[in-house]
Amino acid sequence: AERRHALLELAARYTLPIVEDDPYGELRYSGEAAPLLAALDIARFGAPRHVLYLSTFSKLLVPGLRVGWAVAPEPLLRRMVQVKQGLDLHTSSLAQAIAYEACRDGLLQRQIPRIRGVYQARRDAMLGALEQYMPAGTRWTKPDGGMFLWITLPESYNTTELLARALDRQVAFVPGGAFHANGGGANTMRLNFSFSTPEQIVAGVQRLAEVFRDALA
Repeated sequence: AERRHALLELAARYTLPIVEDDPYGELRYSGEAAPLLAALDIARFGAPRHVLYLSTFSKLLVPGLRVGWAVAPEPLLRRMVQVKQGLDLHTSSLAQAIAYEACRDGLLQRQIPRIRGVYQARRDAMLGALEQYMPAGTRWTKPDGGMFLWITLPESYNTTELLARALDRQVAFVPGGAFHANGGGANTMRLNFSFSTPEQIVAGVQRLAEVFRDALA
C-alpha cells in the first residue's frame, strides 16, 4: 500500500498518467488485496485524475463475453469513446446487455466466490504437481491470485525449443522469452491453471516434466 501511495504522489507531482490494468483483481485466493490505485486517486482528488483503470467481465463471467470497463478522468473518457467509435463503432449490444443484467441481477457477485474456489483448487493442484514432478533446480511463483504461474527452469533449458516436444505430448505453455523485451528468459515459461481440471493439471505437469528430463538425456 505504501508503494502505491508513493506512486500516486509521483504521478501528481509530475502530472504523469498511470494505467492500472486489472483483469484479475477479483481472482484472489490468499493474502490481502492491495488498494486500487484508482480508488486512492479518487479518494485523494474527489474524482479520477491521474489513473486510468481498466478491467473486464471476460475473466469473471465467461471468456467469450468480450466486454470491459474503464474508470478515468472525464476528458480522457470522451477521447476513448471517440477512438472506440472509429475502430469498431461499439462493443456488441447483446454482450453489453448480458453484462448489465449479470450486474443488476447479482449474478456477478454470486459468481466471483464460486470461481475463486474453482481456480484456487486448480492453482493448488498445479503447485503440488510442480513440487512432485519438476526437475531439480526448477523454481516457480506461488501466486495469491490470477490464472498463471511463472516457471524458471535451469539455465540449460530453452522453452521455445521445447514447446514443440510438449505439444507432441498434448501439453502447451507460453515460452517466457515473449515476456522479455531484452531477449532474455529463454529458460522460463508461463503456465495457465484456470481451464483444466485438477486431474488434467497433474497429468499435464507430469508430461511436461518428462519432456524436460528427456531433453537432457
